[in-house]
Amino acid sequence: MTVPFSFYSHIMNRKEVITIEKTVQMNSVTQAMRARDILKASGIRSKVKRITSSDGHKPCSYGLTIYNDFDRAVEILRDKNFNFNGRAFGGRL
Repeated sequence: MTVPFSFYSHIMNRKEVITIEKTVQMNSVTQAMRARDILKASGIRSKVKRITSSDGHKPCSYGLTIYNDFDRAVEILRDKNFNFNGRAFGGRL
């Protein structure tokens, strides 16, 4: 059985992309949306995410998931006077 050349070409050109994501808990959904827009203008990918409590008794909060450039993103947001709740999921704040 012969394998088409395009099959080998596809495997040889495939690149593995590793994305590191960390989520920062924000004070409100509005603050998370503003932070997302500021990071987008700086070329950093992020998205607003709803964070639910694990025990079900506490109200949910909102976070900002930042992809790959976490330290730079936090620096940019701190320069813009954003306050965080002090929790980062997937890394240290």
